[in-house]
Amino acid sequence: YLRDNDKIKDLENANTDNLHIISDEILQMIGQNENGWEETVPQKVAQLIKAKHMFGYPYDVPTDIEEDFLAE
Repeated sequence: YLRDNDKIKDLENANTDNLHIISDEILQMIGQNENGWEETVPQKVAQLIKAKHMFGYPYDVPTDIEEDFLAE
């Protein structure tokens, strides 16, 4: 139905460099406060997760994010 009615489109200019990221693994690492997840996602994504304490990122871990980043 979706293909027949032109509801699915190919992605154009997709960044295939990020296809190695497995979200379930990253979320588990963040939730368990494991080191290394930051290197598997784009830097901006890691900064946002830390700054906003997303996905169970602990509040007691200091972040290196400036306040200006939160305003973006």
